[in-house]
Amino acid sequence: MNMVNVQRLASPLTSVQCTINVHTSQRLGSSCGRLLCILLAAFLLLFPQRIGYAEQFRLTIAHVNDTHSHLLPVSIELSCNGEQTTMSVGGVTRLAAKLKQVRSTNPHVLFLHAGDLFQGTVFFTYYQGTADAALLNALGLDGACPGNHEFDKGSEVLVNFARQASFPLLAANIDAHRIPSLQEKITPYLVKQFGEEKVGVIGLANPDTPFLSLPDPAIVFTNPAVAARREIANLTRQGINKIIVLSHCGFEQDLQLARQVDGIDIIIGGHTHTLLGPFAALGLEPQGHYPYVVKTGTAETVLVVQAWEWAKMLGVLNVVFNEQGRIVSFQGQPVLLAAALSMPEKDLSNPTQAKAPAGFYDCLQEHSSSVDFLEEDPHEKSILATYTAPVEHLYQTTLARIPKTLLHRRCPDPLSGAHSEVAPLIAEALLWKVRQTGVNVHCSLINAGSVSSSLSAGTLSYGRVYDLLPFTNALVLLSITGAELRSAITHGVMRSYGKRSRGGMFPYGAGIHVTLQVHRGKVVGVGHIAVQQPDGGWMPLRENETYQVALNEYMARGGDGYHVFARCRGQRRATGIVDADAFIEYARSLGVLRKPMTQSISFTYED
Repeated sequence: MNMVNVQRLASPLTSVQCTINVHTSQRLGSSCGRLLCILLAAFLLLFPQRIGYAEQFRLTIAHVNDTHSHLLPVSIELSCNGEQTTMSVGGVTRLAAKLKQVRSTNPHVLFLHAGDLFQGTVFFTYYQGTADAALLNALGLDGACPGNHEFDKGSEVLVNFARQASFPLLAANIDAHRIPSLQEKITPYLVKQFGEEKVGVIGLANPDTPFLSLPDPAIVFTNPAVAARREIANLTRQGINKIIVLSHCGFEQDLQLARQVDGIDIIIGGHTHTLLGPFAALGLEPQGHYPYVVKTGTAETVLVVQAWEWAKMLGVLNVVFNEQGRIVSFQGQPVLLAAALSMPEKDLSNPTQAKAPAGFYDCLQEHSSSVDFLEEDPHEKSILATYTAPVEHLYQTTLARIPKTLLHRRCPDPLSGAHSEVAPLIAEALLWKVRQTGVNVHCSLINAGSVSSSLSAGTLSYGRVYDLLPFTNALVLLSITGAELRSAITHGVMRSYGKRSRGGMFPYGAGIHVTLQVHRGKVVGVGHIAVQQPDGGWMPLRENETYQVALNEYMARGGDGYHVFARCRGQRRATGIVDADAFIEYARSLGVLRKPMTQSISFTYED
């Protein structure tokens, strides 16, 4: 990839020109003249400061975000020149191998994680962050920003993780002074020194974390822009003029931050799982160039990057700074981490995965510099093995067959009518399990974000269930009026289609049917809501009637902004049932999993 020049570089490292006075050349001869040129060029290269040239500093930033405990490879669908295949990418052993390559060819490397290390696979369910800490330590991580999911299990799990981590947690906009054990583990910034050069890295947590997760109420999340300005001033007073922001605020918010806050050079982002770079040729949907270049009102350059999700790739950004700390050139490339061609795949979550045809690999190598075929790093592999062995059996017991892939999408598409086939099935399982205990419950609800992925055709194992439902949410039975239930559903629907939303709060259910109103291709409101009766019939939701609703504890406590559930004065009862366990029992009872016969969502269209 070519280096992009922000301005002309006045440096002997860029080019050396030598001219000799014609009279001198005639006296000394052409060979002596050439010798003088060589000696002068060598002097300029060795001692540029002696003649007033500005020194330059080249920094390589390797970065990941939203890994969500994906320590093993994952399968993704790719296409290249009309050929399609499922390919295994990522995993910490390949990540380690790529990092080793980057460090061997670049003298100044900074490795950063932009948050959401927790939640997403059985490794977190089983080890509660211990496995993540050990493997990230081995990767030589320099710093991480806590994501919203780092607060899902409360402060104690995060503190235990931080105590095991050999790298700092960076967040300038978190005030946890009322929880000293956590406060001492979070620092606003990191200063990394490379010889005489110093680089400042400021962490920014997502200010919506209280809405997105369940942090301790004693933790305060402040305005990211205000916190960034304060810490930029602190670093500037220390003479540091190269400043990176490590952010879990989301891509659009990072772009706004780049425009609003002076003094930022680079933003390494996370939260929105944004794919950047030349991946359209592989059938993927990138959201822009890598790096995404923002020009500020003062004509400064700010580079904004993310590296998709789940350790599928490593972002690699090379930047050259001048003596004043300004970016003068840059180049970057996020790299998909694929298996070496001679290497057999081992994917515990999908052991029957088909291998890609040889022609597809040839196509990748011919048309894309964005894929690297890597052997596993042996040291990282040995550490991973100690954590893989105890959970391997979870993927070897079949609970049910899945004849056809069940797709999961967070928000139903008002144009095509497509919606999640997985979330309603899980809602059915929750309703079935609660009724198995003899409780009269009308319906169940789950938020789309509690489901991690689609279910590919094949077999369902314990391990795949824990990967699918990684948050181990306990179920709560709530007595709620029809008016309150409509208010909560309307909130979840409308917030899901909002500009800043990723749709995680969209409410899917069982025993309940919701009609969405669509105008000019956009969802504009919630229409008819009906509740299923014991005889299978449907009755309109009545505002003054009380309903028994089963939902996960996250929603019941007001997560995703479901404050109606948190403030509801009706009776609430803990069931002792965990969503993953309910789904395991339901899947085993069915033997075969298919999409639900009854849809919980439909649309009405207005001109």
